[in-house]
Amino acid sequence: MTDSPKPVVLAPDIFLRALHFPEEYRVLLLWRDGLILPVVTRPLLLQYLKLFRKAGIEERTLKKWILWLTSKEKARYLAEVEGEGGIQESLVEAARAGEAELITNLTMPDTLQDSGVLLMSPKDLAVFFIKAN
Repeated sequence: MTDSPKPVVLAPDIFLRALHFPEEYRVLLLWRDGLILPVVTRPLLLQYLKLFRKAGIEERTLKKWILWLTSKEKARYLAEVEGEGGIQESLVEAARAGEAELITNLTMPDTLQDSGVLLMSPKDLAVFFIKAN
């Protein structure tokens, strides 16, 4: 295990897909095991919660997610970072503000590819950490 977790921005769809698909679930295991530290801004948190609500996750469970995603020990929450753009802009803004080394996302739209931030699929992220450890 590494000394300090690697700051990573997680696209909202990673969380939802982690409930059903092993590659995305492995990303959450990397978080649980302290290998990555999600960088979360207020706009991203709101996107995560919106997606969780659409998926039917009950309020009690949502509160637990909020605690995890804003806890200093579990995430790098940047409450002061506001955003007015869409989700792709929020991902890039979080990466830059939180000094994240990469964004993990299922799709690699041009707006992300041109951002100057490393993009990595959930599968590639898991393979990267398996090789590193």
